[in-house]
Amino acid sequence: MKATTCAGVVVLILGGRLALAGEGERPSMRVRPIQVTSWDDAPPGLAFDMMPMPWCRHQAEGHPGFQVSYLVEGQDLAGFHSVTIDTIKTPEGTDISKYRDGKRAYEAGVFPRRTSEDGKYCVFSLNVSQNQFGKVEKLAIKGHVTLLVGTKWEEKKIDLQASDKVPTKVGPFSIRVDQSQQSDSVGVEITPRTGLIQAEFAEGDVEVEPSGSGESNNARTYYLPRPKAGKFTLALRYWVDMKKVTIPIGP
Repeated sequence: MKATTCAGVVVLILGGRLALAGEGERPSMRVRPIQVTSWDDAPPGLAFDMMPMPWCRHQAEGHPGFQVSYLVEGQDLAGFHSVTIDTIKTPEGTDISKYRDGKRAYEAGVFPRRTSEDGKYCVFSLNVSQNQFGKVEKLAIKGHVTLLVGTKWEEKKIDLQASDKVPTKVGPFSIRVDQSQQSDSVGVEITPRTGLIQAEFAEGDVEVEPSGSGESNNARTYYLPRPKAGKFTLALRYWVDMKKVTIPIGP
């Protein structure tokens, strides 16, 4: 993101930096914007299939707004937790982080929300429901992002019956088989999703690939073909020393 010069140098959107207390050997972390996408109002009668590919729910519903994608650079990153924005100020000094009734005008984007295998990078996005088409680079965004870091993990395996009605406890997780799916499939809900690295499923010695997954509140649900023998194996890998760190966004 480039700075703009106007009666001196003004950095409009800055990356934050944090040195973790008590861990002098760990390099500092920083966050910086790497992509901006904005969209304008569209005519009410414009057909959905004529719209550009939506980047978030607000754009898909026809609301104007913008998205800023951020890159976090550090070490031992295990995942994204949350983002909090204090202010989003225009060059005129107007704060657009909230609507006029006080409700916040932003949310964390669902995708992308990825962490690299080596734990050095994490990408997350910020979606704002305010029309700033062509002006996003001139906004001053201030807040903080909370991330998860971890260095130790463990794995546990359990057998699940497709007809199970009582949740099963595995480490810090509650596993529930969702019976509300179509007759040829089941859902496996894992709560909380925080700290979960990977969930792998097998029927006997054959690995089973989920047909999809979804997130709601603090749970992740995997959708699987209903097992022929009525049961399957779940292998969970998760962090056991996970901590939260907070990094400032903006000046």
